Amino acid sequence: LELSGCSRVKAVPESLCGLTQLQYLNLSSCAYLEGLPEGIGSLVGIKYLNMSGCVHIRGLPESMMKLQSLWHLNLSRCRRMRRGSLACLRGLTALRHLDISHLGGSQPAGLLEDLRILTNNLKYLRLRHCYQLRCGDFIATLTNLEHLDLSCNLNLAYLPESIGNLKRLRTLDLSYCSQLKSLPESIRTLGL
Repeated sequence: LELSGCSRVKAVPESLCGLTQLQYLNLSSCAYLEGLPEGIGSLVGIKYLNMSGCVHIRGLPESMMKLQSLWHLNLSRCRRMRRGSLACLRGLTALRHLDISHLGGSQPAGLLEDLRILTNNLKYLRLRHCYQLRCGDFIATLTNLEHLDLSCNLNLAYLPESIGNLKRLRTLDLSYCSQLKSLPESIRTLGL
């Protein structure tokens, strides 16, 4: 189901949750979309969900943790997400690709700490332009990461020494991290 660019859509009907075999849902640039129905957890076959540019979304339904087949989730430019709104990600054991770039300056300071619950199966994590990012040690627990994009994080001054735990990392993008002072010694142990 392709709804990208349907900028006047304000709500997704609960009846959509009856499409249990739906695999692809693109809601990107649905700027006025205010949320997803609580029954979204019924979409057990969904593999791809793009909500990039849904700037009015403040949180995700808890039932999303039932989406055991979801492997690609894009929440970039969802600037109004509140702390605790990413808690549903803990149940997404198939998740391989997560983009939560451009969370913006209006975010509560601890939103990114919600990422501690991410599954260790994640291979691609994009945290581009997250103004509040200080790069906590939680990233080093994602030992299967192959691509980590931390670019354009203007407040990022250091990387934790534990980043050396990411033995499968092939790409580390730190471009335009203008406050970055140095790299940890452990970076030499990465497969870059």
